[in-house]
Amino acid sequence: MGFPRSGTTYLQSLLGTQNGIVSLPESHFFGSVSAKAKIEGANLLDTDSFFRALNQIVSMMKHNFSEDEIKCLKQKAESNILTKDLLFCSLLESYFSRNQVQLADSDLILEKTPDHVRKIYEIESLFPEAKFICITRHPVDAINSFYEKLVKYRQPYQKLAAQWLQSSVIVEQFSKDYPNKIIAIKYEDLIADNVNVLEKICGFLAIKLEKEKLKNFRIAAAKYILPTENWKLSNTAKSYRKSINKIPLLERVRIQHKLTQEMKRLEYPIKHKALVRLYQSVFKPYLRVRVLLAKMAKVLQ
Repeated sequence: MGFPRSGTTYLQSLLGTQNGIVSLPESHFFGSVSAKAKIEGANLLDTDSFFRALNQIVSMMKHNFSEDEIKCLKQKAESNILTKDLLFCSLLESYFSRNQVQLADSDLILEKTPDHVRKIYEIESLFPEAKFICITRHPVDAINSFYEKLVKYRQPYQKLAAQWLQSSVIVEQFSKDYPNKIIAIKYEDLIADNVNVLEKICGFLAIKLEKEKLKNFRIAAAKYILPTENWKLSNTAKSYRKSINKIPLLERVRIQHKLTQEMKRLEYPIKHKALVRLYQSVFKPYLRVRVLLAKMAKVLQ
């Protein structure tokens, strides 16, 4: 989990090549599904909540429960025993059964939804045995990739910067609260030496890394990418094309000004450092004065 376009699919694909790890497409269960089904903060689901969640699972994950599965879950909802964690586990069982994935008792289930980082405390409370792998990427590069690939979900640059910061702060705090349940890595380290990073992750998961299987990551990626997720297809390509940063220079400066302290903590280099300093010392105060003068002029009119 982590801010979108930070390498979560690539990492999932690499881990998906390993024995003892099974995975699936992004469920969005604790994020978009719960929000749109209006079950955030609730653990017990009534019949209406269940069917709202069911519709969102179909919409987000493109997975359909069987008639028997729906009937069984509906009965649990009517009996007031259908909890959110039970529905999530039922979703996993249904998906793996439908896709003929044989699960061993020792298998680890890898669920990858970037935005679940915002729900990490809820997930931990429902699944205390869960372990969390979080990945971060230089904010300018991550936001640029977001803009380039996720055209449908574009937001103002400063709003995306705030979301990047929120994700990073949550990971930092969770690491302090539950140091044995989380490992945090950088996308840049994964690209530079994926074997070294994956050995650390596999050690955290208490499994052995089988290096020779990593070459099959594109095959694994194809299993986790939905037909509607065209922006992820680069994970199945035979070669990677480094994207050109298309964020306007002033916005790049503003992003890094906003995130300077967090970038320093994570040891990310400040790009255009001189311009960031100039913005902080001259341009931003100038803008504040302009806003203040505009307000005063409005009052005097």
